[in-house]
Amino acid sequence: MARRALITLLFSAALFGQSPEARRHFTNGVDLFGEHDDTGDALREADVEFAAALRIQPRYCAARAYQGLIALELSQEPEAEKALREALSWDSKCAEALVGLAELSQRRRKPAESLALLRQAVAVAPRNPLARRQLGYVLANEEAKPSPAIMREAIECFHVLTSLDRNDRDAHYALAHAYRYLGQWREAEPEFREVLRIGQTKDDSDVWVYSVHGELAEALAKQSKNAEAIREYEALVASEVAGDEEIRRAREAIETLRTGTARR
Repeated sequence: MARRALITLLFSAALFGQSPEARRHFTNGVDLFGEHDDTGDALREADVEFAAALRIQPRYCAARAYQGLIALELSQEPEAEKALREALSWDSKCAEALVGLAELSQRRRKPAESLALLRQAVAVAPRNPLARRQLGYVLANEEAKPSPAIMREAIECFHVLTSLDRNDRDAHYALAHAYRYLGQWREAEPEFREVLRIGQTKDDSDVWVYSVHGELAEALAKQSKNAEAIREYEALVASEVAGDEEIRRAREAIETLRTGTARR
């Protein structure tokens, strides 16, 4: 399971009924779990935080489930399954545990079972960011050639994520691509604009947001907004990190758009 897809700040449903000190440790653990840390130190520190939450608040199902998610990150499947099933025994509606079991099923090449578990996680916790993100990404996998109905289900997940956090750049980007897949260019346009508004973040491992100018330009051109599309391609060309091939394609697109505008 990609670490990035598991990132979340707070699962409000998981915090109800927990002591403030246990919540503090849980929140710290979630933050650490989401860090991009190739050394594994952040995962180990996260595990310490979740253990502390469980000492203060035994049967804290979300904290136990996260211990299972950490074990999955470390490819410790028996330990992961034990933690996830224990969390579910404490609360059958623990969305984090259902998401973890879905990943286990996927690793065991049981995609239908995995998808059913993700849908169950969303059904029991409709506003749980982890469940919504995981289900959305699975449904929106373009390599699987999803039907329009499946892609609309993914779109619903991403809309929930952006309603929970307007600055969830990954959800906006996923929404833009889902609409692009359906040929809904007018809907894709504002989502690409949101990605550019949010821009690069300190947590990015590489520079990529500049390329969204080209994707936005495509959405604008598909709506015959040629002048706006040209401006976006020009922004891509002006980027200090754009590659030679990207610049060449952008300049070709600008020339094509200018020619088309002149003929009208």
